[in-house]
Amino acid sequence: MTEKDAMSSASGLGAETGGPQNTKTETPQQYQPPDVDPESEPSSDEESRRPSAAFDERVSNEPLPDIGKYPDGGWRAWLVVAGAACGLFTSFGWTNLSAGSGVFQAYYQSHQLSEYSPSTVAWIPALMGSMIYISGPIVGRVFDNYGPRHILLLGSFMHVFGIMMASVSTQYYQIVLSQGICSPIGSSMILYPCFSCVATWFQKRRAVAMGIVAAGSSLAGVILPIMVERLMPTIRFGWTMRCCAFMFLGLLVVVNLTVRSRIPPHPRGFALLSFVTPFRDPEFVLTAAASLFFSMGIFVVITFLIAYGSSIGMRPIMASALASVFNAGSALGRVSMGWAADRCGNFNLSLTAAALTGVMVLGVWLPTRGEAAAFVFAALFGYNSGAFTSLTPAIVAQISDIHEVGSRTGSMNIFVAVASLAGGPIGGALVSADGGDYYKLQAFTAAMLFAGCGFYTAARMHLSSWKLWAKI
Repeated sequence: MTEKDAMSSASGLGAETGGPQNTKTETPQQYQPPDVDPESEPSSDEESRRPSAAFDERVSNEPLPDIGKYPDGGWRAWLVVAGAACGLFTSFGWTNLSAGSGVFQAYYQSHQLSEYSPSTVAWIPALMGSMIYISGPIVGRVFDNYGPRHILLLGSFMHVFGIMMASVSTQYYQIVLSQGICSPIGSSMILYPCFSCVATWFQKRRAVAMGIVAAGSSLAGVILPIMVERLMPTIRFGWTMRCCAFMFLGLLVVVNLTVRSRIPPHPRGFALLSFVTPFRDPEFVLTAAASLFFSMGIFVVITFLIAYGSSIGMRPIMASALASVFNAGSALGRVSMGWAADRCGNFNLSLTAAALTGVMVLGVWLPTRGEAAAFVFAALFGYNSGAFTSLTPAIVAQISDIHEVGSRTGSMNIFVAVASLAGGPIGGALVSADGGDYYKLQAFTAAMLFAGCGFYTAARMHLSSWKLWAKI
């Protein structure tokens, strides 16, 4: 009997023939999954981490590698978390700077692309913000099939190469290809393997691990805007971009050396149906809808926060500081919300965070107009909205088979891509319709956040079989 056959016998596969499970088979501890009696009802803790019944039935006959016991800690697991946080700093952190801060939009309009209209130039940050999500399903599928090694190497090259090429670009099409397409696709190849690899090392402490990883992009949101704004007047645009690229190159070396998946890859053929299959699961569909509305509310605030500060008379440097305060609050929220989710449940914390962000909009942002109130709102909103980035990957892992967590995370983020593309134009139209005021935009933001809370609640109740106090 081969080692693989022995492992299959120990995991209870012999029960398919009607015989009892052989609990006396000796296997190494790290390869011994927990015993599951198919006739017994799962506990509330098991129920909160298992995929839906439809998903179980669909994959039960596939010969998948044994996942063994989750370490939920140890130096190797936390090293993966540290490397993944570096990956989020370079990928998602850079995308947030480029697509959300308006730094490059303003520079391009006054320099290389001054002959183009602002709406035309705006396609560059819009492409950056959407390409990292649109490419998610394909990147995730490649990760599930072949593991993180090659995709991380290719993504690191494309990301750094795209930034380097943008530093010497002078034409519109050159900037679109380098900074709008090449760099964000490379970022996508870094982002999804980082989250997916961490999911293979943690189960009970998965949310806090994801929160630490996600905090890497928030840290970038604090550091990179200040770094870019200080360097541009002194060493100019080209060398500012190259300095960022060299810094990312060093961090990506760490990422490639440390980020590993605990589960061996399981190559399968590419089929269009495999990208549609997750949407047969009610929990996945409801969670995807919640992600669409929650992220829509978040993106609208991120896009217009600095402009709002300027509209109430804040100095440009103070208005820009709102973004740094938001990111600092988000970093704290991503870690602390992840810690709380491991104890209270991912869905429970997500719906609570969505509700609290809506309350922040209606209770703090809408009725106030002062500078101090703007900073309070930025900090509180950043803290509560940080749960979305850290808990969404944990939720996808919770309702998915771990062997398909990459592709299903990518499929989930298609909805986030829609919010990323639509949030800015919708918000701009609302501000214009309101004569430059932000009341309609604030009301729209609150409606999106409460809608996200509603869909999280529906997914949570369906997953828990309508148990009100379960940890889900």
